[in-house]
Amino acid sequence: MMKSEIFRRFAALLCALALTLSGSGLAEAFTPLCDLQEHQHGRDCYRQVLVCGQEERAAVSSVRRVFQADFPIHTHTDACRDASGITRCGIAENNYFHTHNEYCRDANGNLVCGLAQIPAHTHSSACYNEAGQLTCPFRSVHTHTESCYVTENGKRLAVCGFWYVPEIVCAAANWALEQYSDEGHIHAEACYATAAEPACGLILPLRLNPIVSKRMMVKGRAMPL
Repeated sequence: MMKSEIFRRFAALLCALALTLSGSGLAEAFTPLCDLQEHQHGRDCYRQVLVCGQEERAAVSSVRRVFQADFPIHTHTDACRDASGITRCGIAENNYFHTHNEYCRDANGNLVCGLAQIPAHTHSSACYNEAGQLTCPFRSVHTHTESCYVTENGKRLAVCGFWYVPEIVCAAANWALEQYSDEGHIHAEACYATAAEPACGLILPLRLNPIVSKRMMVKGRAMPL
């Protein structure tokens, strides 16, 4: 057989093979073994997730009552100490008497004064033992008079041996009216972002999915991509 005849037949074979693998022939040649439909993720496959961190709310402009705490709770300073460094101001530090009343609560009945309830106490005979020693854990109410103080080096120092504990009573003066406004919030497009993972539940075809094995099946035979 002549070489030209061999070349002609070989060329015809290649053309026939190309026609077989093209068009519908290619689809028939690459027959998937699974029952899944081939899928490519699109915009509809991804959820829009809220990222603004706010809840929708209507705009509000009103006047509200606000509790203002301005309590005479004492903290010692250098002015409280004598020349030897002993505290002698006669005022108990970070201590107070307080009994809750209606001004300690807001319109919903919630305590807003921020104070602990420590009722005022006056020592009685029950506060002392048989030897006359004070055993009561509470500080007694004491109001200093001029006889309780002396002046040393320009400082007014207590010498009575008692500590004054202020009694704090909440009153109407602790409440003030305040203008309150909130522009509200309605979710807009900027409040959302596209989720990183698809929510459609479908998988990419093997050749587009890097997570799935990089091999595909062609008519029962494993063939590298």
